[in-house]
Amino acid sequence: MPKWPEVWEWLNYEQNMETLDSAEAVKLMKKGGVLLDVRFEPDYDKWSVPGSVSVPYVAGGVLAKLRLPGFKKKNADFVAMVQVHPEP
Repeated sequence: MPKWPEVWEWLNYEQNMETLDSAEAVKLMKKGGVLLDVRFEPDYDKWSVPGSVSVPYVAGGVLAKLRLPGFKKKNADFVAMVQVHPEP
């Protein structure tokens, strides 16, 4: 599984993903945009942005949530979960 910085570089440089600052993100959310939070579920639970939607890039059971090494894995449903949230 690639590390998030590698995924970000791929999205940014190869897929030309636009990067937004927080003010731009808020404006888009007010217009009906969806903020997908791809962090691991426990991090989303602690620090999510109000109105965001959790679509974790990595998943894992109880042992992964305890932060034990080796128990996180790429979320096999990631792409399908993202596709459920179409652009406004």
